[in-house]
Amino acid sequence: MPRSSRLTLIAPNVGIAPSAAQLSDTSENLPLLARIGTRGERARVWRAGTAEEARLESWQRALLRALKLDESTHPSAAISAIGAQLSNEAQEWWHATPIHLAAGLNEVALVPLERELALSDDDMESLKPTLASHLDEGQLRLHTIDRDWLIAANEYWQFESVTVRFASIHDWNAALPKGADAGRLRRLITELQMVLHDHRVNDLRAARGLPSANAVWIWGNGRISSNVQSAKSAFVVGARPFVRGLRVLHALDGADSANAESLVEKSSTQEMVVGVIETADMNQLESQWLTPLVAALKQGRFETLELIIDEWQITLSRSQLRRFWRRDQPVKEWLVQ
Repeated sequence: MPRSSRLTLIAPNVGIAPSAAQLSDTSENLPLLARIGTRGERARVWRAGTAEEARLESWQRALLRALKLDESTHPSAAISAIGAQLSNEAQEWWHATPIHLAAGLNEVALVPLERELALSDDDMESLKPTLASHLDEGQLRLHTIDRDWLIAANEYWQFESVTVRFASIHDWNAALPKGADAGRLRRLITELQMVLHDHRVNDLRAARGLPSANAVWIWGNGRISSNVQSAKSAFVVGARPFVRGLRVLHALDGADSANAESLVEKSSTQEMVVGVIETADMNQLESQWLTPLVAALKQGRFETLELIIDEWQITLSRSQLRRFWRRDQPVKEWLVQ
C-alpha cells in the first residue's frame, strides 16, 4: 500500500466557464473527463458565492484545503511575496492586477485582462514606471512577479477585497473593498485609473482592438501571522509564487514542475502529493495528465484521484472506475444542472 492513498491535481483557469453558453466546443471532445466526472463524485465546490469566499482564488482555496491549512492565515499576496523572495520588504502585501473598467449608463463593469486580452510582458514593463512613481508618493512599492504586480505597504491597511473574477461577475458596489481603510483604498484605485488613462500602452492596445488596461484591482491583502499553523508533510508541485511561498513557509518538499508519472512515483513515498499544473487547454489536460493518472489509478498505484478543475472538484476511486452503467456526461451538461 502506498503511503499516499490520494493524489490531488489542481488545474487553474483551464476554461470550464461559468455557463454552458460560454464553454468552448472543445469540451465535447473530452471523453475521459466526461467519464471521470460521471463515475466519480463531482461538485462545484470552489464557486465563490460570497465576498468572504472570494478573498482567495478558487485554486488557492482548494490547495489550502488539500494541505489542511486555514484560508484566513494564508493571504494570497503575502504568500506570493514569500515565493518571490520579497517577504522581508513590507508590513503587508497586496496583489495589484491590471484590469479594464467599462463605464455603462448605470453601472461599472470590470473586465479581466486574461487569455487573448492579457497584457504582454512588454506592456507590463511599460506601465510599471508610471504606476510605481505614483505609488512611491504614498510609500508603496511596486514589484512585478509572474505576470502580475505586488504592492509592498509599510503600514497595515484595514480592508477586505475580493478576487478579480468575483468582482467581474458581481454587482460593482458589492465587489468594492470594505473595511476601515476601504475609502482610502478606493481613492488610490481612482488615482491609478487617472495615471493610466492616457498611457501609450493603451493607445497601442486600442489600435489592436483590445480593451485598455485603465485600472488596477487590489486584492489578496494581508500579512503572515507569527502563529500560523504548520502543514503536514507533503510533496507539492507548482511554479506559481503562491505555491512556492507555501513550500517555503511550511518547509514542504516539492518542485516547480513535474509530469504525471513523477507525481505517481512520489505517491509511493510521500504522505501527501499535490500538483498545481499549468496547461494550455482542456485537451492538453486530458491527454498529458488525466490519461496517465487514470491508468495509474487502475493499476492500484494510489487509491483516490482528486481533481480540481477551475471551480469543480472530482473525486474518483478505483472502485468508482467500474461504474460502467453510468452514462458519460459531457462537460457542457454539468453546467446546466
